[in-house]
Amino acid sequence: MDLIAILFIQNNISITYARDLIFIAYVGHLVELLWEFNSCVKSRYKYFSPTEKEGLLIVKMTFWETIIYFLTDNTYISSMHIFLIGYMGSGKSYWANKLAAYYGIPFMDIDDEITTQEALSISEIFNTKGEAYFRKLEHTILQQIISTKEEKIIACGGGTPCFYNNMKNMKSAGITIWLNIPTNILLQRLQLEQAKRPLLQDIDDIKVFIEKQLQKREMYYKQADIIINNTNISIEEFVKTIQHV
Repeated sequence: MDLIAILFIQNNISITYARDLIFIAYVGHLVELLWEFNSCVKSRYKYFSPTEKEGLLIVKMTFWETIIYFLTDNTYISSMHIFLIGYMGSGKSYWANKLAAYYGIPFMDIDDEITTQEALSISEIFNTKGEAYFRKLEHTILQQIISTKEEKIIACGGGTPCFYNNMKNMKSAGITIWLNIPTNILLQRLQLEQAKRPLLQDIDDIKVFIEKQLQKREMYYKQADIIINNTNISIEEFVKTIQHV
């Protein structure tokens, strides 16, 4: 996983292509080992006992079975994704859209997928069905996205990494990037959007609320593969920042 991430980030190539390079190299190495094994055995075959010959045949078949498995197993040939995580107002959807255009990879927003499926806004879901229902639905949709065969740039909800085993699943399925935005900037942005944010409705002191939630959530955010501390940059600078991590 780490090697695929390095190939993708440092060489600006598709995640699928990076994964396939490693896949081809691995299968090629198995074929090379099988060739060497055959050459070694062929020159000495007549000296082996029947029991030894049977054992050699088993080894040879195991090589072939392993090669065929990697060539045909669809669970191995699966796509990787890039997940942008961070607190609400950190710019996940904005940067996911930018990165998707830069790399030529489809973009998805988990909150948008939820509202489309429910035909309700996030606030309406929280108000009518509750946060527990929302988090379960969020987890289900995340799993659906992860299982798709085409890599994507995915903007997660602010709380997505903090519930169920979402963070572990995201890290297993691709690269996670935390947009670590200072509290004062988050406060400025969210004060303008308080009415649209279900968790901020009826909150008198938004700053205190943000600080308390960040204390709870940072343990999940910090598990990200890459941390971006400055998003007041161009897309080229954003990509370069990733490359230097």
